[in-house]
Amino acid sequence: MLIHIILSIYLISIAVFKPKSAEISFEIVTPQKLETNYSEEQMDDNITYTINIEGKEYIIHLEKQIFLSSDFRVHTYDEFENLRFYLPRIETNCFYQGVIADIPDSFVTLRTCSGLRGLLQLENTSYIIKPLESSSTFQHLIYEIKTKFPKEDISELHNFDPYDEQNKMQRSMVFIQPKRVKESVLHLPKFLELYLILSKDMYQVMGEDINGITIKMVQMISYVNTMYIPLNLHIILRGLEIWTIEDKVSMEGSTDDMLIRFINWRETDLIPRQNHDIAYLITSRKDVKSSGAATFGKACSSSGGAIVVNCPCCDPASCTVKRGAVCAIGDCCLMCQLAPKGTLCRKSAQECDLPEYCSGKSKDCPSDFYLHDGYPCSSLEHYCYKGFCRTHTAQCKRLLGEDSKACGEDNFIEVNTKRDRFGNCGFKNRQFVVCLGNDIFCGKLICEYTSFTPLVKLEGDIIYSKLKNIRCISIDKNLKEEEKDPFWVEDGIACDVAKVCKNQKCVDTSQLFTIKNNCDQNIQCNARGVCNNAGNCHCIDGWAPPNCSERGAGGSIDSGQMADLSDISFIKSSDSEQSWKMWLLIASSVLVPALSLVGIIFISRKLNIRMLEPQISQLQQAAPKSDSQLDVVSALSHF
Repeated sequence: MLIHIILSIYLISIAVFKPKSAEISFEIVTPQKLETNYSEEQMDDNITYTINIEGKEYIIHLEKQIFLSSDFRVHTYDEFENLRFYLPRIETNCFYQGVIADIPDSFVTLRTCSGLRGLLQLENTSYIIKPLESSSTFQHLIYEIKTKFPKEDISELHNFDPYDEQNKMQRSMVFIQPKRVKESVLHLPKFLELYLILSKDMYQVMGEDINGITIKMVQMISYVNTMYIPLNLHIILRGLEIWTIEDKVSMEGSTDDMLIRFINWRETDLIPRQNHDIAYLITSRKDVKSSGAATFGKACSSSGGAIVVNCPCCDPASCTVKRGAVCAIGDCCLMCQLAPKGTLCRKSAQECDLPEYCSGKSKDCPSDFYLHDGYPCSSLEHYCYKGFCRTHTAQCKRLLGEDSKACGEDNFIEVNTKRDRFGNCGFKNRQFVVCLGNDIFCGKLICEYTSFTPLVKLEGDIIYSKLKNIRCISIDKNLKEEEKDPFWVEDGIACDVAKVCKNQKCVDTSQLFTIKNNCDQNIQCNARGVCNNAGNCHCIDGWAPPNCSERGAGGSIDSGQMADLSDISFIKSSDSEQSWKMWLLIASSVLVPALSLVGIIFISRKLNIRMLEPQISQLQQAAPKSDSQLDVVSALSHF
């Protein structure tokens, strides 16, 4: 996968920005939801509201956004620097994008749960709308963004005002006109998988509230997606990582130094555990220069052509592949040409995984293949299952960190014979299942805990036990009966000789492991290869698939064949570096303007809220006291 990494500066030191002047007006409105002719299946995905702003009625057509990956998680670190993840409390069906009827170039981005929150962009005017929390009649506060920033406070961004009609270049770069892009290209959806990382200082600036920060980041990506509707470009948020304890890369030195450190960290730490196309590090440093981050007016021309397809092998003027290019994207597309046969495109991730090689005929790397289920691993004492070597210790490390490991046999016996929520072999018919025989090794996972500090940041209840001077823990997540407890021993872990765990029972390996095509490495593979999960032979170097019976380069019919050194045409490192730089430029052209614009919107919103407070206070003092009086300031503070 080609590298797409930019250091993006978002919410740059919010507290530093002090507007010299601002003309702020606001009003209280009551949006009305309109009945539509949509079918029942479409009603939830398409809604329409009317809003009266300054005496004029506007009709807003909205369509549901889907931009969160199905496996979206928030990753943080505990006090022991162990990586943790959790599913955020976000209602994912609340985000909508749309347009205002009869208003050219308008767009709307709203979060609709518990009222309407978001941005309304008219031709030359932008409004923020949010609900009044204490209103029982669906009343909302709406105000126009008019804040002006002093140029000395915003460095490179001081000339950019996204709501200034005269700033034609920036508007054309962000609000792209469909007529500038070929019809055929617009109809093809394009997806960019994004992974966001927040530095420790940004975590502190944003209040150290992980759930609140997550909601803000998700809403930011909602805004960004709306901006790229004309290009049919979808930004998918794969994950959010917050460096809560310390930064994983040093923030000292120049932006170039930071970028290099971030690239190295991404290569060694992030890529092996998280699939994505592009990663963004968001920091509050205010002295970052433009090197490594595209600034407004520097990366793209006024036509916006450079960001049409996010592809260095494409001609932005015609939206077609450049002359002489064979491919545009793909793990087996190098410098717009198909990679030579045998080029490694996906290395083996661990001992149960198999490498993949380019075929020389396709731009895409073959699907991921691995050793067949039941293949011996970890000194032949354990088994591969679904591509991983399954052991008690490996599961402990994954859940509790690299310093953890499985406790001994006596600890499993002591805890898993209790038949309570900390020691059991499952939960059925509203009661815990007793562990019998070797089932004790398939019940609750019992891990050694080496720290003397109580484990307080892990969700769930913890019981500590000490046997033979070894401190062990068992954890209960308080889940529902139908939910799978991650602290039950995983399927595929050895529990006795030729036996493995399956659904908290110790069973014969034949009850869990099946090999497709009855593949036998000694027969079908002639003892010169291994069987993969598809039931085909993956041959060692020197023997060719499918049966490893003839001399060849090794590999399989699924993963591709290894390179034959006599056929390899090497690529110069300077050419590869130039291609990488081109991808870096294109990636920055697509997302940096949008993310920076959203940052300005959030900054404006915070400043406007502070300036509205005296006016709202006067409004409240003048209003008669009643049970239905609106707490407008409280409503503002929650946006």
